[in-house]
Amino acid sequence: DIGSDGLGDLEARLERRRSARPARPATFAKRAFVGRWRMLIDMEGGAPLSYAVVLRPGGTFRTVGGGEGEAAVLGGRWAVWGRGMAKGV
Repeated sequence: DIGSDGLGDLEARLERRRSARPARPATFAKRAFVGRWRMLIDMEGGAPLSYAVVLRPGGTFRTVGGGEGEAAVLGGRWAVWGRGMAKGV
């Protein structure tokens, strides 16, 4: 019997091992997502905002053209996230 303290130590060691593993390769080719998309931003307490964005091959994005709620210019980085790449997914 390892007891509750021993079990907690084992769980912590297992989590450290899992965290140290490299991420699995993406299931999807990133190039398949390059192009125009709609991005929906939903903040608690407010109406969702929708933006037209262009996903670029280099992993960056930027909003484009004047649809509803698109007064702001947004940009940043994007990536492909597949099933099993995050804990609990």
